[in-house]
Amino acid sequence: MTCPLCTSSKTRPLRRYDVAGLIQDWEASFHVDVRGEFGAVLEFELWKCQECCLAYFVPESLAGSPSLYMQLQRFDWYYMPRKGEHKMALKDLRGTGRALEVGSGRGDFVAMARKEAGLEMEGIEVNQSAVSSAQQQGWPVRLADLKDLARQESGKYDALCNFQVLEHVPDPGDFLRACCTLLRSGGKLAFGVPDAESYIRHEWNLLDMPPHHMSRWSGHVLTRIQKFF
Repeated sequence: MTCPLCTSSKTRPLRRYDVAGLIQDWEASFHVDVRGEFGAVLEFELWKCQECCLAYFVPESLAGSPSLYMQLQRFDWYYMPRKGEHKMALKDLRGTGRALEVGSGRGDFVAMARKEAGLEMEGIEVNQSAVSSAQQQGWPVRLADLKDLARQESGKYDALCNFQVLEHVPDPGDFLRACCTLLRSGGKLAFGVPDAESYIRHEWNLLDMPPHHMSRWSGHVLTRIQKFF
């Protein structure tokens, strides 16, 4: 099994999950029907790369659809307007020119960056409902796919950021390469992910596995990631 981040073949399986039980738990916890997200898949596995330490789920086809996120956005806690990493990121990105947030939701960080830091920030999102909400408020957020944008606008941005996005994609290596393609030489890339070694490792958390999360990140991964990018 090849690692989706560093492409190493030094990987091993950690655990197997039953789909039927998860479908029931999603219905009971969120009143969301995720049967369509799993399709014909009856079980899936969590693997770990021994090279970069990323833990990831297979098969990659289980990554959530835009429909799933449209259902989840009805919860007030889902698109949080202010996150702890937002304030930290504004300090790191201050003084940069044109910037892009990938996975901007309803545009809260885009608005914050423009108002509080004077950044020329715009956003892209795959959830049409969230895009419509952002545009109704006047924020420059558009419906776009990161990889398509990278092919069209190489080197366009001075800074790029994403928060609580990378753990959702099935191909984080390709995702980060697309981010780097969009940046000019010397540009800044900032991203925030849940810490898999924090208290969340002790919880049974439906949102920390497919079809919601597709990978688990830790400080060990981040200290190794530079040699692969």
